[in-house]
This record gives sequence, C-alpha cells and structure tokens, in this order.
Amino acid sequence: MSDLQEQLSRVEANLAGATSELAMLSAKVAGLRAHRDALLLLAEQQATAEVTRPDRNLRTLSKSDAIVEVLRSAGHALSIPEIVQALRAAGRTSETYGGVSVYLQNLLSQQRVHRPERGRYVPGDGQAG
Repeated sequence: MSDLQEQLSRVEANLAGATSELAMLSAKVAGLRAHRDALLLLAEQQATAEVTRPDRNLRTLSKSDAIVEVLRSAGHALSIPEIVQALRAAGRTSETYGGVSVYLQNLLSQQRVHRPERGRYVPGDGQAG
C-alpha cells in the first residue's frame, strides 16, 4: 500500500469515528434540549399554579370578576395567555384568548384593570366584585 493510500485509510477511519461520535453527541444534545423544555414547562405550570390560588372560587364569579380576581391574586402583570391558563386551571375550562381579550377591553374602559405595558394587565383602582 502506498503512503497516500495509508493516509487515506487513516482519514477514512477517523472520519467514520468522528461521524459516530457526532451522532452520539447529536442524540445527547436532543435529549438535553427535551429535558430543558420539560423543565421550562414544569416551571410555567408551577408559576400558573401560584397564580391560580385566588381567595374566591372563580367558577361562581362573572367572567369580568374572575379576570380581575386572577390579576389580583397574581400580584404581578399577566398576559392574556397567562390569564386564560389561570382561569382554566381554576375550573373555567371554556375560557378562550378571544373571549378574555374582549372582556379586558371592557375592564380597561371601566378602569377595573390597567395595562402597565403592552400585552400585560394588572388589577385597576375601580375593582368591583
């Protein structure tokens, strides 16, 4: 075998080993990403569980009052998806983004909620309930 053929054989062997190592590392990276995503989801669910501990039973309240109660219980500004998730977790399973959005517009005009920043809501001064 010539020197070039020996070098080519070594390079091909190294390439095969590196390709195998790359496949194993890619699988490891995919597993770590899945683990990270699961932890992020769990953290989000735990944060929502903390938000959905209102002082009152949300199922017995009007939709407007339930939204204000979720915001009051959260203690920080929430987005519409977070409000919907909190309402659903509290047993109001039919709540939707669109429905909550419409009610928030009405609550804003009544000053029962405020929007401190785009897409985030807090309870307002004129809370009825």
